[in-house]
Amino acid sequence: MFDAQRERVAATLACQWPCSTSLLILAWLFGRGPLAQPQPFRLFVLLMNIPALPAAPSDRRVVSLRSIPPTCCTAAALGAVHYALACCRLNGWLLRLLQCLLPYLFASTAMELPALAFTLLSGLPVAVPFNRPFLSASIREFWGRWNLDGSRRFRMAAYEPVLSGCSKGPAGAAKHRAAQRASQLRRWAAVFAAFALSGAIHEMFFFYIVRRPSGGWLLFFCLQAPLMLVESRLRQLAGQAGLRPPRLLKQAATLGVMCLMGQWLFVPGALELLDLFAERFRTCHTYSFCSPA
Repeated sequence: MFDAQRERVAATLACQWPCSTSLLILAWLFGRGPLAQPQPFRLFVLLMNIPALPAAPSDRRVVSLRSIPPTCCTAAALGAVHYALACCRLNGWLLRLLQCLLPYLFASTAMELPALAFTLLSGLPVAVPFNRPFLSASIREFWGRWNLDGSRRFRMAAYEPVLSGCSKGPAGAAKHRAAQRASQLRRWAAVFAAFALSGAIHEMFFFYIVRRPSGGWLLFFCLQAPLMLVESRLRQLAGQAGLRPPRLLKQAATLGVMCLMGQWLFVPGALELLDLFAERFRTCHTYSFCSPA
């Protein structure tokens, strides 16, 4: 019933949650994150087993029972887009648009379900995993809206330790003062470290299933920090020249850059994995219900 590749697919899906937990443990080693503070036993168990974090005071949009219908709509849209890509002959801009939309719908569905479970079991609010990243007017804002739970984990496990020189300590005034004294070089090194860690984990998942590098996932994430640096410099130059582009233009430019990079480096591997998951699901379904006893 199971072959080697199907077992790798199942193991990879099952290991995504322990990987999220390992980021919390890595942050705890540096004295950061929720595990660095005393927690009730029930909350500790949930933090160790569900990839979701309680909402921060600054989070405006949180997961609640009202999030169930939108989550169901996202899952339905995921199925519709995958069906269109698999069964319809598409080309041109519509094909590229759906190819870029598919990873977002998949990741959004995969993150919103655990967030709902965490909220129902703990009674604590959880920040929405994806805060409408398509409204972003900069690459920095895009990653501030994309996968908020993952962003917080990588910030605690990589960004903050590099920014403060890997010194231990809770996230408080001391860390803030250290951040204020940090050089610009260290800040950008911290940004690169967070993206590089994310890219390495994504690449590891792909390699474990397909048994070869994706050819682009690690590069996709590692290029985000240089892009943000260029974006920051362009913003400074525009300000010095007295230019204030409208937000709509900046949104279009941001989405254009992210879609182009995604089409070049990320989407091919994502489509390959999603097709593999769908193929394995169909094979398992056929075996279970159509094979002779």
